Amino acid sequence: YRLWAMFGPRHREPRWWVSAWVLSNLAIWLWVAGAITGSRWTMAGGWSAQCAAYLLYQADIVASAAGARTLKDPALRTALAALAFLLSWEVLGTLAFVDASTRLWAVALISYGIGWIGLNFLGWVQKIVPFLVWLHRYAHVHGHGKMPRLVDIWPPQWGWVLIGFGSAGGLSLMAGVLFSEPAILTLGTVLEALAWVSLFPMGFSALLGPHRAPN
Repeated sequence: YRLWAMFGPRHREPRWWVSAWVLSNLAIWLWVAGAITGSRWTMAGGWSAQCAAYLLYQADIVASAAGARTLKDPALRTALAALAFLLSWEVLGTLAFVDASTRLWAVALISYGIGWIGLNFLGWVQKIVPFLVWLHRYAHVHGHGKMPRLVDIWPPQWGWVLIGFGSAGGLSLMAGVLFSEPAILTLGTVLEALAWVSLFPMGFSALLGPHRAPN
């Protein structure tokens, strides 16, 4: 929520965050209570509350990004790709709960952990790191000549590497588990590793510089 409000295209405060937070916590407690008591109805209530929280969260994100042109930014597109994996988690998780399918739960968890959480990290780190570097190295001399911009500290085109490898890796891992294909699992592991390995030289370059000021 706060990252979309801070770095998103419209800097809009979320409307439904309190309701989403309450429903998310209710979902956890109902799911735990259902697992302890063996009540599938209680677990169903927990999953329903979680789905409702997701819909409210998604409504806030759509409102913060609707009609914005700056979504061409690869970092924000990476965050949008993460939202697609979150939607996949909701759909696959619901199917897994209804069918009691261990394999579908595994695919859904990959979508959530590697897709949603992983791509969110890969996306927002491209915004947070240059912002903090600029504050630390250049904010105190702001106004004394030309300063590097955030895009000079972390070039946006680097983001295509992260979204490409990260998205393809997550999808390949999901497909590999779903169809029990070791070759696809291996491909997904390699692609995902490339995404995270690529992040290190980008991060070090952003931290250490040198950063060229615009002409």
